[in-house]
Amino acid sequence: MEMLVTFGRTVVQFFFPHCPGVFTIQKALYAYEPNLSLSPLPCQTTSQELQTVIQDRELHLQALKHHLLRAQTKMKIQADKKRSDLQFQPGDQVLLKLQPYVQTSIAHRPYPKLAFKYYGPYTVLQRIGAVAYKLQLPLDSLIHPVFHISQLKLFHPNYTPVYAYLPKVRDMSVVDTIPEVILERRFVTPLVSI
Repeated sequence: MEMLVTFGRTVVQFFFPHCPGVFTIQKALYAYEPNLSLSPLPCQTTSQELQTVIQDRELHLQALKHHLLRAQTKMKIQADKKRSDLQFQPGDQVLLKLQPYVQTSIAHRPYPKLAFKYYGPYTVLQRIGAVAYKLQLPLDSLIHPVFHISQLKLFHPNYTPVYAYLPKVRDMSVVDTIPEVILERRFVTPLVSI
């Protein structure tokens, strides 16, 4: 069988002596049809050929399953190294971790890297599901009181540096302050390297 393929202005001619008639890419490249157990084998194959193909397919599937299971186990071991089994009871004191870059609606910080990471301590009111807890937040807080366990940390008195109150929403009606008197000026000349 001959096939003409054009790549831009170039025409390439392929000749496949082992593939008469219509063929798939697999047949063109490897001289046999793909067998993915979705399509039956052609009737012309002998029982020995059929047994060989079935055994090869089973070996490949077993090897793929083995490698996939090994990779999954390795990934689970790596993920479990940093995982800890935390559970809180109602009445426990916990610290709440707020993300300064994501939760900017709570408080605007000019330097988010220097903002407090944990706020609290707050009392756990109830456990919701396996990994969520409802906290007793101040009445003026604007955030939902249910948090994932990964955002909570057990409170140890006199150990963890925390901020006692949730940040307040910034009052946008306040005008920036302007200095009344300039007491001193200083001019710095830039150094020019030659």
